[in-house]
Amino acid sequence: MKVWVKFVCKDLTGGLANGEYSVPDGATVLDVIRAAEKSCGVTLPPDRDKAFQYILNDKAAQGYTPVPDGAKLYVLHARLGG
Repeated sequence: MKVWVKFVCKDLTGGLANGEYSVPDGATVLDVIRAAEKSCGVTLPPDRDKAFQYILNDKAAQGYTPVPDGAKLYVLHARLGG
């Protein structure tokens, strides 16, 4: 399935590119981040996820939230998310 991602917090994402990523059915938000890492040849530090807040299809999400096909995922600074 395909998920569109926008990394709003570029200073924390180490070169991850905005765009569409392919993930298997049943993937979570963190699976999408890992797919972006693999595609861009970037490995984020393991604790970096704590610095992010996720908006999935206009709703707050967690790393373990399942992602539906065709979703839009925004990755923000946790402090900006409220």
